[in-house]
Amino acid sequence: MQLFLPILLATSEHWYCVVINLVEKRIDVLDFMKLKSDEKTSATADVVSALFTILKRTRPIDYQQNNWIIHHPSVPQQINIFDCGFYTLRFMEHWTGGRMNTRELEITRSDDGLISLSLSPLLVENYQQRYLMSSRNEQQHQQSIAITDKQIKTQLTCGRSSNRYPVVTSST
Repeated sequence: MQLFLPILLATSEHWYCVVINLVEKRIDVLDFMKLKSDEKTSATADVVSALFTILKRTRPIDYQQNNWIIHHPSVPQQINIFDCGFYTLRFMEHWTGGRMNTRELEITRSDDGLISLSLSPLLVENYQQRYLMSSRNEQQHQQSIAITDKQIKTQLTCGRSSNRYPVVTSST
């Protein structure tokens, strides 16, 4: 059993993921920019410690942190500095417990040995269809809310002074 803990570093606004493997007693730190910082070390320790405290209270299993292996596996590196949240979520879907399932990910190695990754065209198309449609649905929902607000205002102010019953409407 694995627990995935996406973590956002506040000062650097960088997402990475910690995977707790309860069976193998291993903590995998998946960072797609290989960011090394005291903030990351501290955040990882705080989150894992809090999780272990909760697990100790809810399960009769030995969760002594000092018996666990902390592993920083080699993972594909993102090619820019602003997609870490998206990559973190996608990698959570593709992590198999010890390695990355890269079937939907395209990985290339540059001359200097760096591994970079890009999403396969099929995955990008799937993402665009799913989330762009969601965005359009949200816009339609906001328009429908604005119409409803206008109807409510009309009903509340009908025959009364609109100053007496002010209604704040959303603007679109």
